[in-house]
Amino acid sequence: MFGGLELSEAKMAKLRVLFFLVSLVVWATKVDVPVFAQVQTTDKKAQDMAGIEKLRQQDIAATLSRDPVALTDLWTDDAVRLSPGQPAEVGKQAIRESNERWSARPGFKVLSYVPETRDLACGRGQTRGARPTWPPSRSSTSRT
Repeated sequence: MFGGLELSEAKMAKLRVLFFLVSLVVWATKVDVPVFAQVQTTDKKAQDMAGIEKLRQQDIAATLSRDPVALTDLWTDDAVRLSPGQPAEVGKQAIRESNERWSARPGFKVLSYVPETRDLACGRGQTRGARPTWPPSRSSTSRT
């Protein structure tokens, strides 16, 4: 008996199958959402890593060419470049002027440039993790 009505065996079997299918769809939906979200996160990370690698290659090409415009275009308008023993260069224009001064030095050549990427974490005004070294260990410059 179901809701005061008698149901035949065939109708009961159909209801069991329907209940099973609905339960299966609900379960599959709950399982697929986190898996799908994880795939999107993985894809986003891969896109981010590809973008970082593209910027790295642009930096290498601009450095080796000593093109002050190409070197400046890698920075944002509100950038701050810090160099050991030098005042901070604040803004894209200040960075470009510095790049132009370096590029104009007679006999200055960049023989090789292999940037070294390290993990660095900042929080509450303190820096944790590996710190960049200066001069970079695999970078060579020459003045003739």
